[in-house]
Amino acid sequence: MSMLRTLPRSRFVPALGAAWVVAWVAPAEAQSGTPDQDSPALSSGPYAANFNADMPSLVWRQQVRAGLGGRLEGVRLVVTRASPSSATLRIRAGTSDAPGPVLAESIVHRTQALDEPVFIDVSGSAIELSAGQTFTLELQGNGSGLWVLGSNAAPPDPALYPEPLFLNGIAYFEAHARIGFTTFMLTGDRCAADLTTSSDPNDPAYGVPDGMVDASDFFYFLDQFAGANVAVADLTGSSDPNDPAYGVPDGAVDASDFFYYLDLFVEGC
Repeated sequence: MSMLRTLPRSRFVPALGAAWVVAWVAPAEAQSGTPDQDSPALSSGPYAANFNADMPSLVWRQQVRAGLGGRLEGVRLVVTRASPSSATLRIRAGTSDAPGPVLAESIVHRTQALDEPVFIDVSGSAIELSAGQTFTLELQGNGSGLWVLGSNAAPPDPALYPEPLFLNGIAYFEAHARIGFTTFMLTGDRCAADLTTSSDPNDPAYGVPDGMVDASDFFYFLDQFAGANVAVADLTGSSDPNDPAYGVPDGAVDASDFFYYLDLFVEGC
């Protein structure tokens, strides 16, 4: 079974914009965040492609670079082929060639007969991102027949999303192929030190902000700090407010992050 399917390409490259046929019209959905990164999911046209998220032996890693700072609310994919079907989506720290720990994991379910947009909510995983920070969408099938729409631009035209796609740990041989997705960020006047409602990991409100800063937030941060969870506890490259790296995550969890969070905690909301 093939890994990627594309429609035959014309000799002539269509103009960008209206000439691309998007796979779906987005319905009203539950997410409230701001759309951030968008990699087109195309069902027709010269750049249309769909990716095999059926075979368990295929592990796709699509790199994403956040454009907005805030909490990752979720990811929207457009799924196709067999119905019902499903696959596993993992969100990892780091890059596609050097992925970090799993920050969130969820099952992507397909239930409709047509190409189906599916929103995967990961807001409860408290994935805090800075503008420019990379992370990875990892897809792996379970043999139920799920495929995911995306794009495959014809060189010399650029890829329709600039970040790379890897398959089984290697840069995908179709250099301009990309899995389609839209990410949503929770931004605005959020309180940086407000991380949770409860300090009990078994409470559904664990990792869900409640609009105030109290001891629960402090103990929640300690849990994430002890677990070296870079998505939550990597807050800064320096504990010195006069350092340009202050408040800029550096990919590591260390004492600077602890003291930086103390500053946030004392500041409150």
